[in-house]
Amino acid sequence: PWIFGIAQPTENGYEVRFFHVQRRDCATLVPIILKHVVPGTTVWSDEWVAYKNLQTQYGYDHETVSEPLRLSKLYEHLN
Repeated sequence: PWIFGIAQPTENGYEVRFFHVQRRDCATLVPIILKHVVPGTTVWSDEWVAYKNLQTQYGYDHETVSEPLRLSKLYEHLN
């Protein structure tokens, strides 16, 4: 099992949602993103293959971070 998280900026900080998932594949993660993230939103992620079509197929502005430490630095700003 895995924990998948989404953080969204709000006027008062961030709204963070976590999901317990059995797999980290496209068939599992993309439906969660489609349900909880408005199309056109900028999505930051690592380069995991499950996210590769977020921009071309689903209409998100998808930015990737190749180094996990750089992504964790981005998350530090959520506090």
